[in-house]
Amino acid sequence: MTNQKKYVFINYISRSGSTYLCDLLSRYRDISVGIEAGFPGFPNTIMPLSRDLLHNEEELNTYLDELFLDVRFCEWKISREQIFNSLIKLEFPVDFKKILTTCLDCYFGESDDSLFRVHKSGYYLECIADVRRLFPNGKMIFVVRDPRAIFNSQQQAKSLYSTDKMGANIFSFILLYKQRIASLKKELYAQDFLTVFYEKLIDNPDENILEILDFIGVSNLEKKENINYRDNIPDNQKDLHTNVGSVAIKNNKQKWIEGLTKIQILLIERALADEMNYLNYSFSSPSLKYPFEKLRFARLYSSFMFYRFKRMILSFLM
Repeated sequence: MTNQKKYVFINYISRSGSTYLCDLLSRYRDISVGIEAGFPGFPNTIMPLSRDLLHNEEELNTYLDELFLDVRFCEWKISREQIFNSLIKLEFPVDFKKILTTCLDCYFGESDDSLFRVHKSGYYLECIADVRRLFPNGKMIFVVRDPRAIFNSQQQAKSLYSTDKMGANIFSFILLYKQRIASLKKELYAQDFLTVFYEKLIDNPDENILEILDFIGVSNLEKKENINYRDNIPDNQKDLHTNVGSVAIKNNKQKWIEGLTKIQILLIERALADEMNYLNYSFSSPSLKYPFEKLRFARLYSSFMFYRFKRMILSFLM
């Protein structure tokens, strides 16, 4: 069953609209869309790296112990025993491809006859060479959104892993956005890579989803009946995706104008000027009228530059 499937990998920055895209894709009969989860070692935490192998039952058990510590994977509602029994039937060594496809087999069940399977993760761009090696016929999609809109949405959303908001640190958000767009630029001419702009998707979902389906290779445009992707979203994440399953709210594109302070907007636009120009996002360039505002911004921007320099040094030392 697994070898006949074709795989689509969706990458994104949290609150960029990837769940909305998954909702649209899930409506088609030939596509099965899973929910997000982290996998140890993917791309570069603990063990193993995606290029590494599990050689025996002991290593497999160690990996599964780590896998079931992930909050999101536990929401797949698959038993550890089921995954172990499925993987142990395969020949060692076991690589990440066998792990992911087996977990998706368990998640969707034997009755799933779809041709395409979609998995989304915020890390695929970080290890795209490994994804291509393991899934040479796979397709990659990156969902892009205005950085101001993403950060505004993150400020309203609670993190699943802590009591903080997703957008608790504007400095780390800016650096992450820079990193992802730098990776995106390297894939500009790749035939297996598609950039999807959230703003265009919600403006004209019918036209844009057809372009995405054509890229994936979906020829059967028949839709499922009585499907609601929101039903698949775990209860502890439903408040993050209140609009999934309904008509897109187009004015969401501009909510950041009211949600962010002028200083936050100016910092994002100044620090991400190259990225915004590359993606053709317009600048609002808010003016700071008062001396104390200008002083606050100068201090904030200086702090960001120091933070960025410190992160560069730490990454170099590692």
